[in-house]
Amino acid sequence: MARNGGSVKETLHCYLRVSSRVQLDGVSIETQEEAGRDLADQNGFDVRVWREGAASASSEEINDRPVLMNLLGEVRNGTVKHIFVIDHSRLSRNTLHSQMCFKEFKKWGVTLHTKQGKTDAGNIEDEFMFNILGAVHSYENQQRGWKSRMGKVRRVKEGRWHGGPTPYGYASSEDKRLVINEDEAKWVRDDLVPSGG
Repeated sequence: MARNGGSVKETLHCYLRVSSRVQLDGVSIETQEEAGRDLADQNGFDVRVWREGAASASSEEINDRPVLMNLLGEVRNGTVKHIFVIDHSRLSRNTLHSQMCFKEFKKWGVTLHTKQGKTDAGNIEDEFMFNILGAVHSYENQQRGWKSRMGKVRRVKEGRWHGGPTPYGYASSEDKRLVINEDEAKWVRDDLVPSGG
């Protein structure tokens, strides 16, 4: 911790995560870090950045997010008192994981900061709101997953490619149908023809 005017300057620990390698929600790692640094400047905090990168907040076990686990380890050591996430869903869209994080924050006296304000883990009203937001994020995530699956089913029924990398030898046309990619298809055809007649 740095000293500022004779007093200890506290550190804002900025936890940064995007949902997947294909960023869908428009909140990049850089945007999150900038928001965290702005908040730190406004409140006279030092900054420590924790970059998880691309990691699912709902389908993966929390143990599969090593940066978050290391941050929680420092919370348990009592060295972290202020954490920033751009919104609560960066911690987790899984209600159980979210509550596990909050339990640690409450036990060790951590204040959670977001773009919307701060959550004092020791305050019963803040805890209530945190749990409501966690349930909302979990619901929204399940809805997104259902809509995505239904969209893929619809595209397949319409004879269109459902998304993702196309099979080798094919490409996706403008109307999202599989068409033969001649540059790749010739290699597939050569492999299927037995050598030696």
